[in-house]
Amino acid sequence: RIKNSANKNIELRTNISDNQLVELYANCICTIYLPIREDFSLTAVEALSSGKPTILANEGALPEIIENEKQGILIEPTIKNIINAVNKLTPEKCKSMKNICMKRSLLFGEKQFTKTLTTTYKNIIENNIKKRI
Repeated sequence: RIKNSANKNIELRTNISDNQLVELYANCICTIYLPIREDFSLTAVEALSSGKPTILANEGALPEIIENEKQGILIEPTIKNIINAVNKLTPEKCKSMKNICMKRSLLFGEKQFTKTLTTTYKNIIENNIKKRI
């Protein structure tokens, strides 16, 4: 039903391979990810690492992934807001956001995750030691 009502310039895809996914990210202008009650989005991080801005629902942990208007747009997912966001992210605007998108994606890489986790554990251990002294 959604596929039949989508505009001609919007493609809805399912069941794609990893190679197709890489190609789609490389050739898209931006991505749109509007889940309901989503904790985190690898989809958005993948888009950022490909240098593509993303339109995200302004809920859950999604606002932590992008800085609004820098690596994409956060919206309340209504038809009007989706249309406005798509119109705002012109091909030229999206190209100008490429480097800042790629830089932002590094915050969610394995190296950064390990560093954050290690720091958190060290702080917990140090606080527990101080409480015992």
